[in-house]
Amino acid sequence: MIAKPEDICLEIESSLIQSGLYSKAPRGEGDVPTWRISPEPYYLSSKEIEFFNGLGFHLLKFY
Repeated sequence: MIAKPEDICLEIESSLIQSGLYSKAPRGEGDVPTWRISPEPYYLSSKEIEFFNGLGFHLLKFY
């Protein structure tokens, strides 16, 4: 049986909640979770990959 996209998202969400990486509970008054779970990966363009790779050295300075 092929899983429906909604079922894939629910399974991902459940796994993230169980692992403690995600919670549906708001962190503050009026706060809502900002995570978006998709059954498909978000693909990055070559330009976006280059940008994020370029951040590495600069971010390492804060470590």
